[in-house]
Amino acid sequence: MSAIVIAETIRRHLSSAGYIAALVLIAFTGLFASGFARPGSMWPSLVGLMTIITGAAIIGPEFSTGALQLIVSRPIRRSTYLLSRVTGVFASVALATVTGLAAEIAGRLVRARAMPWSELATVFGGRLATSLLVIAMLTF
Repeated sequence: MSAIVIAETIRRHLSSAGYIAALVLIAFTGLFASGFARPGSMWPSLVGLMTIITGAAIIGPEFSTGALQLIVSRPIRRSTYLLSRVTGVFASVALATVTGLAAEIAGRLVRARAMPWSELATVFGGRLATSLLVIAMLTF
């Protein structure tokens, strides 16, 4: 994998206004959902939507601007480039998943509710696994 491609992918997401707005929405949704008895009831679906949106545009910007030909002409294998892009997008989606989980945990701590750690861990792990599979499938 190429650390430069991964870092550039993460930087592109973190500097995007849409990504930041989605993170804020996921955080507020996690805080709101912490009042419900069922853990992980709302924010995982928003993370799933973010996964589809970001996964569908893995090579789109480079392809439409013509930069993909310049990137692939460098001494980097195509498979390495694609795997690095998938890793960068997955890291960005994992950050959104951690944001939703942290917001729900914070909300539950503030409300002094019981902390269902096993259910939250199941929701978190399931969302990460689903996100990785969706990103990989949308890449191909």
